[in-house]
Amino acid sequence: MADILKRSVHTIRSLESGRLKLSQELAKRIFHETGISTVWLLNGDPTAPPVTGRGEPYTKEGFDRAQAEKIYYDRPNPIFRKIDALGFCARLVAILESASTKKDYYVALYKTHAALDSLQSEFGIDEKLYQHAGPHSVNEAMAVALLKQILAGHAELERTRLAAVRPSKKKQPLKKRRS
Repeated sequence: MADILKRSVHTIRSLESGRLKLSQELAKRIFHETGISTVWLLNGDPTAPPVTGRGEPYTKEGFDRAQAEKIYYDRPNPIFRKIDALGFCARLVAILESASTKKDYYVALYKTHAALDSLQSEFGIDEKLYQHAGPHSVNEAMAVALLKQILAGHAELERTRLAAVRPSKKKQPLKKRRS
């Protein structure tokens, strides 16, 4: 592992024992080299079973696949990115609705904006996808258009998935009778 990550054996042992906290940058490098989930790595729960970046159980086959697919790690399929975005939207709505029932809506809204501001300052924002007038303004038309695009991608993935699991409708040849 030390050779793969270009770190000292001491550093790897310190990470494994918990003496050294795993940085986001090193977690990303481990993901690139092994295919193990950055979420799993950064959660720091050694009792949780390890998973791949795809959420599958981590196995030797997963490691081997990771070696073959290294160049694609930071460029996931657009459909999967859209599904993640849709999941985040649904989760955010559920959190805000829960806060509203607890009469904490505006506190949750404030914390949401703070988290989004922090992410935007770290990663930026694609203004072509979402133009806004200010840091906490919402461009409703662009948001609706983007959600429609995400839902269309999700529908396409579902059609693909269903086509893959449906049994073939080819007729089986009739057996010839023996006379």
